[in-house]
Amino acid sequence: MFITSDASQVCVISGADKLVADCMELIADLIKQFEQNSGKIWLCPVCAKVKGIVTVTLIAGVGLAGAPKATLFLARGAKVLA
Repeated sequence: MFITSDASQVCVISGADKLVADCMELIADLIKQFEQNSGKIWLCPVCAKVKGIVTVTLIAGVGLAGAPKATLFLARGAKVLA
């Protein structure tokens, strides 16, 4: 998952703790399930910088990766959901 812009806050410790969509599980729980199923979460480094997010504030399993890494991942056969 490539996270950008305002969504970057879900990558910060406690950033997704109270987020929930109607009739759904907490976003924080969905993120944990995603990671437990070998999902990768990459946060745009430019977006992180603009938002003042530093690596020590990221939840476990989130890495900084820009568009080149995401593009390479897709070129190697990853699926895209929009």
